[in-house]
Amino acid sequence: MNEFPVILRTLLRNRAAALLTIFQVALTLAVLVNVFASSDGYRAAVGQPMGIAESGLAAVSSEWIDIEGSRAPEGTDADAFHKDRIQRDLELLRGIPGVQQVSVTNGFPLSDAVPVRQMRIKRDDETSFASTFYVGDAEFVRTLGLELLAGRDFSNDEIRWSADPNLSEGAPVAIVSQALADKLFPKGDALNQQVHAGDRLLTIVGIVKRLPGLHPLWSNVELSYVVPGVRAQPLSRYLVRSEGVAIDEIVAAAETALYTAHPQALITVDTQAEIKTRTLSVAMSTVAVLGFVCALLLLVTALGCYGQTTFTVTKRTREIGIRRAIGSTKSQIVSYFLIENWLMTSAGIVVGVLLTYVLNIVLVQGLGATKVTPGMIVPGVLFLWLLGLTSALVPALRASFIAPATATRTA
Repeated sequence: MNEFPVILRTLLRNRAAALLTIFQVALTLAVLVNVFASSDGYRAAVGQPMGIAESGLAAVSSEWIDIEGSRAPEGTDADAFHKDRIQRDLELLRGIPGVQQVSVTNGFPLSDAVPVRQMRIKRDDETSFASTFYVGDAEFVRTLGLELLAGRDFSNDEIRWSADPNLSEGAPVAIVSQALADKLFPKGDALNQQVHAGDRLLTIVGIVKRLPGLHPLWSNVELSYVVPGVRAQPLSRYLVRSEGVAIDEIVAAAETALYTAHPQALITVDTQAEIKTRTLSVAMSTVAVLGFVCALLLLVTALGCYGQTTFTVTKRTREIGIRRAIGSTKSQIVSYFLIENWLMTSAGIVVGVLLTYVLNIVLVQGLGATKVTPGMIVPGVLFLWLLGLTSALVPALRASFIAPATATRTA
């Protein structure tokens, strides 16, 4: 304990080098903890059940384009043409062995390509909730495997065909997720209530337990609703649910069948799991880059601690020799430099904890990263303490072997 005042005075005299080490440790801790939190959160998001029959779902996109690049044959009513094409696609997909249900929709869950609408109770309410907006037919709920908690599913009479992306003239009813129902009506009386979604007035006729929305990392991913209808447009999307057959076999069969039926169309078939993984690819790439930066920071921090202690030992060779001459043991010399390093590392950790939360706020708001918890910081703190002490150990041991007679002759 008597060494602390001496060490503190020494650090204050050489504060530039000490501050550099403190900054390195702080930055390394902030990046290290956030990279760990983000990668852990993203991996959890990939494997997290979202309330749909994910393992048995395939997502099919079919965009019709003829040889000349027009959207419908010349002289043909476009709406009627695409309605007929979509109906034939549905029949074709339902005929694939192992297909249990098929639904036509405007977008796929967790695809980062589904429209979002503001949902509010009254048109002039300032409070609104950004919610994922689905258009689905009478098979939508069953195809996704959603659990209907209250109310009813859509009826066939409510399914309207329209080229309007918003289906503004469609049946004014909606099925909402439990999370959205709770947001709109915290008292639990959402069923049969009217709400405003964009410019439409809708009546809630059903509530499902979960309906994942736009992005797995979006804070409003659980806020979703679906209205009945089918969009008769050149780009059509289908959800296909398998039973008793591997989803990869369904994907291959759907690609072959659709390409054969529409050689001029642009066909894309993926599993729902592939869509979610692809949606998260940008976030995972960010984590990979941060991980590389983190490895470099750890290396720089280790070299910084080693270099700082080596420089101090070289600069104070005469002082070390004097201490040895008046009775300081080798262990006391080693402990002196280790304590000095520990104090700088600890100061860097204190600053680093604050910097960790600041960086985390930026990542959470910008990339939907996982929030940092104290339990994530503790391992980082212990690791950096160990890294600092290990890096300083070699030059500290070298200092302990300085001969008193040689040291006292040093100018």
